[in-house]
Amino acid sequence: MFVNLKAGVSRTNLISFFLLTFVVCIVLYIKTSITAYLLVADYGVSQHDSGKVAGRIGLYCTLCVLPSEFLFGALMDITGRKIPVIVGMIITSCALILMTQFD
Repeated sequence: MFVNLKAGVSRTNLISFFLLTFVVCIVLYIKTSITAYLLVADYGVSQHDSGKVAGRIGLYCTLCVLPSEFLFGALMDITGRKIPVIVGMIITSCALILMTQFD
């Protein structure tokens, strides 16, 4: 095709990486869209300022996700895919459980 990949990296790996990145961006978009409504209802932010605050939250999330993709990509090159994926699933599970405790 158009891209020469390193040995051991297939086109399926490349496509799955881009699909995973797309899903992460969609989840962040949905969370920040819902946040605009929650800011008004639960946190007392005015309707006029809710879009600005939600946009700022989305910007901060994106600024955290982009560098972390490079970091975790390098980590996966060093350790393989299994360990970072399992650790990430455990951290995500704990975060989802803890989110219910702080609502």
